[in-house]
Amino acid sequence: MHLEPAQIDLINQAYHQYGKAMFAAATMERSLVNAVAQHRHAAAEENGQQLAGDPWDRAANEPMKRMIERLAPHLDKVPGLTDRLNAARDRRNHLAHTFCFDRAPDLAALAPATRLIDELAADEETFLDLFAEVQEITRSLMEKAGIDTATADAMHVLVVEAAKNTQ
Repeated sequence: MHLEPAQIDLINQAYHQYGKAMFAAATMERSLVNAVAQHRHAAAEENGQQLAGDPWDRAANEPMKRMIERLAPHLDKVPGLTDRLNAARDRRNHLAHTFCFDRAPDLAALAPATRLIDELAADEETFLDLFAEVQEITRSLMEKAGIDTATADAMHVLVVEAAKNTQ
């Protein structure tokens, strides 16, 4: 199959945006890992217990569905957040497992490829917005644990800007 240079450019743009969307999804998932670890740490401190092992390591090994279930009592303070995280998890799973195969034909023509790029850009925004919302829920726990939230905020800005500005 012969592709014109414009088609090759569109394919490159689509896969570039796909990579940015997947990076944003991983960033969103990391916010859940941090939230689970922070809540475990806070609960252990509150009960005068010491955690065995690294709570971040433990949380990182949990499926996203389990992390969302574990955090639901805290997430429910923001109406609809649990549902939006579950929908984002489903979308992330689709992107990771079937999206490229299912949508490969869309890359061959200008209009479908452009819609695909726009769709992936919207996914990226959704994932990054959810990252920020989950981060905000853990802010008080971070402050209680002595974590400098100004530094965490600066890192958040750097991560988001890096994701948005990659060329």
